[in-house]
Amino acid sequence: MFVGGPNQRKDYHIEEGEELFFQVKGDICLKIIQHDKHRDIYIREGEMFLLPARIPHSPQRFADTVGLVFERERLKTETDGLR
Repeated sequence: MFVGGPNQRKDYHIEEGEELFFQVKGDICLKIIQHDKHRDIYIREGEMFLLPARIPHSPQRFADTVGLVFERERLKTETDGLR
């Protein structure tokens, strides 16, 4: 799916599968929580980043940015979740 900014989420999203981020225009900050530590991952224009499954994350998209996010199709037994 294509996503654009601005978008300053305060929640953390959990996906059961991996997510592949490709930043088409501008840079974003992907806030994650891994091993009980908060971390910021900057994805620059033209870069890709593969987020492992079940990592709480909060994309911070700035004005005039465009990204492409690939997610696998959820199984019927899986639900979307916020943290």
